[in-house]
Amino acid sequence: MAGTAVYILLTSIDTGKIYKYVVDGAIQNNAPQFAGGRNIGYSEENMLYKVCRIMWNRTTRLKKEHSLKDRRSKCSCGKGAYESISKESLTRRKKALEEWKRDEERKKEPFVVYEALSPLSYPGSGLVVEPGMTIPITPMNLHPLALKCLRHGFHGNEIMIDLSCKGELGKIFISSNSHNLSWSAEIVGNNTHSLQIALPAITNVSQSNTDNDYKDVINILLSSIHYRSVYYDILARDVISVKVQNFISEINVLIKRSTMPLLFDPGPDDDIAGKVTIVTKTFERPQSIQNLVRSVRIYYPHVTIVIADDSKNASRIHGDNIKYYTMPFDEGWFAGRNLVISQVRTKYFLWVDDDFEFTEGTDLQKFVDKFEDAEERLDVVAGILEKTGTFTKTLSVLGGDENGDCLFRKPGSHRKLKNYPQCNRADVVVNFFMAKTLSVRRIGFDPEYQRLGHTEFFMDGLGHLSVATCSDVTVKHARYKPENYMYYRNRKDDPNDLEKSVEHTLFKNNLKCFRLG
Repeated sequence: MAGTAVYILLTSIDTGKIYKYVVDGAIQNNAPQFAGGRNIGYSEENMLYKVCRIMWNRTTRLKKEHSLKDRRSKCSCGKGAYESISKESLTRRKKALEEWKRDEERKKEPFVVYEALSPLSYPGSGLVVEPGMTIPITPMNLHPLALKCLRHGFHGNEIMIDLSCKGELGKIFISSNSHNLSWSAEIVGNNTHSLQIALPAITNVSQSNTDNDYKDVINILLSSIHYRSVYYDILARDVISVKVQNFISEINVLIKRSTMPLLFDPGPDDDIAGKVTIVTKTFERPQSIQNLVRSVRIYYPHVTIVIADDSKNASRIHGDNIKYYTMPFDEGWFAGRNLVISQVRTKYFLWVDDDFEFTEGTDLQKFVDKFEDAEERLDVVAGILEKTGTFTKTLSVLGGDENGDCLFRKPGSHRKLKNYPQCNRADVVVNFFMAKTLSVRRIGFDPEYQRLGHTEFFMDGLGHLSVATCSDVTVKHARYKPENYMYYRNRKDDPNDLEKSVEHTLFKNNLKCFRLG
């Protein structure tokens, strides 16, 4: 490189003026030195033509697929994995999966590639409009260098601007405040799916008008273009194609109905009883549920407790702020969870098993503090069981083929919380956790899981629920296994219970196999 001069063309963002810089000498340890900028001078016309030709022939499209395509391959979970699904189930699942993919496709943000040297500033995405409402398509502005191209007659005697709604879900129009312009513009198709604007070329405009005047006219027109949604849907996407001379770009518009806030009133005292409800499901352990309630009342006398009981002979518990619901016999664990969650009237709920007991370490406010940390945005926060420790797992999914994906549960966590080093991000936690009521209601508990099921809830919540586990909140696990309880828990009304549960999981989550480590 010694003795070689490197030339760099730069354009002023403010003026559009082209400069030629010379980098003298070889590139050594220190950064190259600019010898100084100077106007190109006599060669500017040739350089301008080349830049204009590149700039005005750009096409920016919305990509239907990400450039990093999903590489599907055959995956395997190895020894000890659950992997058994019938051919009939695979056929039915394929149809269900296609329906799911169509719904998910509507939610995806388009992948857009913006090429360099665009003559136009425009919004590639981020335009959101209510059904039936109007938004300006802003910002759209002509780059100063693009104006210079027009001044030199690069595109003939007329400037053409074409906009169209590819999905025909809206109409495009120019607002009335842009009608009084210095130069007349011919507008065709105002307030339709397709709008055309024709302007005389700058070379045909009187020299008494400056470049800035002409630029202002075009930019006023561009800033006055609006999109009005005319097709009602609570979630849809339209694409506006914008063509200025030969330059083509596409703008994504999201048509979305606004949602109503769902707020929980903690009450005038702002105490824990107005924020948290304790919920549990019990089965054939009346002594355990009584001990749990007794321990709760020692530390939280006013917090509401919601209990679902599907025992054969339910022993109802009475008391202030206790809601006790009996269910059909052996209805199942997840069905009971759905019942108690449906009765929660506070922002958060605390899930406990019926053989837990509160201690001095069961500090519910510490859970709430983590939720109110806006930086982490958590949905589920678990504690630990005294003398047992934490149960913290991660989930990973390996993309598979038409037979489904492969899921792995492994011990460990993802990272510590920034403001709470005693807490770790995870995917699966112990059955002692506080959660945002609305977040969990959106996922729900699959009632297909009657006696077998824990990780399955967190699998359903993967990507929806932000989960953490913390060591500063504890509860006692008072293991109690009466004979009647163990009989029903271990019995097999159907010898294929486990196989049916596995097949249901494989079908529902589109899995070829899963391994629980």
